[in-house]
Amino acid sequence: GRGGSARFGKDEQRDDRRIELKNEPVIPEEVLNETVDPDLAREMSSLSKENAERAAQHLLAAAFFVDTDPRRAHLHGVAASARAGRVGRVREVAGYAAYHAREFEIAVRELRAANRISGDGSMWPVLADSERGIGRPQKAIDMAKDPQVKLLDIDGQIEMKIVVAGARRDLKQTEAAVATLKCAELENETASWAPRLRYAYADALEANGDHKNAQKWFVKSAEIDINQETDANERIKSN
Repeated sequence: GRGGSARFGKDEQRDDRRIELKNEPVIPEEVLNETVDPDLAREMSSLSKENAERAAQHLLAAAFFVDTDPRRAHLHGVAASARAGRVGRVREVAGYAAYHAREFEIAVRELRAANRISGDGSMWPVLADSERGIGRPQKAIDMAKDPQVKLLDIDGQIEMKIVVAGARRDLKQTEAAVATLKCAELENETASWAPRLRYAYADALEANGDHKNAQKWFVKSAEIDINQETDANERIKSN
């Protein structure tokens, strides 16, 4: 951040009740001087300055901890949502934090609210995977037919394929899982999702009994998985 706290403008004609939440997590020092982006500040302009700034700090904390301490990130997401539940971006970040903490029911609630408020469908794959997480794979599959999916960028489309294939696997539909992932994008070697797409395809082939091709695609995944996002190397059996 650039230092200082976000400016949220004047406070007249706003809901400026002082909100003190029970068990609200402490804002870490690392984010106290961070600045939220202007778009988010505008979205929060209906809140009192004090409440908006505290909600924004919780969002920054959620983003700060999401990779290293998902549970802590989730608690900050809950606090931000409690303070600014009518702001789409707040609900979205709270939903992602809940997802990473494997609190799938909360993730579904937050992401559905975010989608309803903002109309942004980019969260659709994570929302569908959260439905899988609470034991509703068919719901995830049905979500793939929603018009919002056609509006996703290529990254979102691939993520949706991986989620749907996982849902097919949940339902023991291994052939359908393979078919879902068999696409031209498997040849892509540079996209951030490429190793995970290849890995998911290999995993589906393995589940469907095609061990030879599964091994081939685990190797292809490992070859481009520079950041070791998958355990493809461990899945490659020595001949």
